[in-house]
Amino acid sequence: MESPSHRRHRGTKIEKQAASGGRLGRIAAAMTSVAGIATAIATIMTSVTAGLGVVIHRQNTQLQQAHEQVSQQAQQIQVLQSSQAAQQTPTPGPSATASPTPSPGPTGVSHYLSNVDPTVNNEGVQNGQEVIAAVPYPNSIAFGCGGSYNGQPGEAYDVAGNTVFTAEVGLADNTEYVTGVIATVVFSNEAGQQLGKPVQVSLGHPKKVTLNISGLTQLGMSCTGRNAQTGQTTSGFDVAIGEAGIS
Repeated sequence: MESPSHRRHRGTKIEKQAASGGRLGRIAAAMTSVAGIATAIATIMTSVTAGLGVVIHRQNTQLQQAHEQVSQQAQQIQVLQSSQAAQQTPTPGPSATASPTPSPGPTGVSHYLSNVDPTVNNEGVQNGQEVIAAVPYPNSIAFGCGGSYNGQPGEAYDVAGNTVFTAEVGLADNTEYVTGVIATVVFSNEAGQQLGKPVQVSLGHPKKVTLNISGLTQLGMSCTGRNAQTGQTTSGFDVAIGEAGIS
């Protein structure tokens, strides 16, 4: 039979075991709670990481799309600029053969003789454009090559107060029956004195003339023709004085 002291001793041991088991249970529960918290934290971190990954991926996608849009707009701007430059750049036209350019009128010409009446008109002067060696001269005079008339020139003009006479002397391209003909033009003053040297021209071979007419009252001009082969006198044609002007 168990003694009272033995029962007390056994009861105390049981209580100690019970107390020890309680502490272990609490520790185990605490460990279980810590593991759950850790698991929850890990889950949260995983969710946050996944969410951040989605956000970053979305932002990268948006940046890539924006970059593509900017590239497309830059290409469109470049194409538009190239198109505008092409429109502004003149397209070269077909090359053309340059036609003969009329000789410019005398510098500082005050009057063209084609715009005034002659003081002597023995050869029936004509005013207007003459084409000499394929070059048109709008302000021209033309008169017959018939020589002089009892000391009078074929034509004469009032040039008082002027100092220079300029002209292109020749035969008009449409003159008939002048093949092989040489025309000699002589200029003179109001006293009939010759000015400079006689000017000889033929079809397609004009000559430019510049005369000093300072102190002259009238400028006379006469023309004679001859056959270049035989030297015989010929007439019945006109000599052209292209852009005849005084200044």
